[in-house]
Amino acid sequence: MDITLILVAIAGYFIGSISFARVVARAVNPAADLNQARMKKAETGEEGTVSGIGASTASVALGKKYGGIVASLDIIKAFIPVLLLRLFFPDQVYHLVYSILCILGHNYPIYYRFEGGRGLSPMLGSLLAVEPLGLIVCMLLGTLIAILINQPHTSLILWFPLLALWGWFVNNN
Repeated sequence: MDITLILVAIAGYFIGSISFARVVARAVNPAADLNQARMKKAETGEEGTVSGIGASTASVALGKKYGGIVASLDIIKAFIPVLLLRLFFPDQVYHLVYSILCILGHNYPIYYRFEGGRGLSPMLGSLLAVEPLGLIVCMLLGTLIAILINQPHTSLILWFPLLALWGWFVNNN
């Protein structure tokens, strides 16, 4: 049994479970209720609650500045450990295990009754540590395609298949 793998998995989940949206909201505006953050849909103009408690919710409830801070902290909680695990254990899968458990912890945090964010920021942090050039190229290409087809909201959906293709072409598998 690989005790290091178990410790990495546990650390990934518990660190991922830290909700920086809640931490920042409590520090900036303790009265803010992130569960009630409301936003108008661009297409219909209807107002609805924002799903998940993460950077998007913090941006709506606290302002873009604090949403950016939350996104940065959520990216960092994945990026630094994944990068360190890749550097110190290059022949192991510890960085991938940490990444998956960090995202799961972010989405289903034990500290907040399993009500978390959607996992985009820790996913971006992990991908930035694992395949930085591919992430940047695929984000730009996905955004460009979305603009060309006049569907800007689809850029996020395009990034991940493009990353899969990138990995296939670059790594030949």
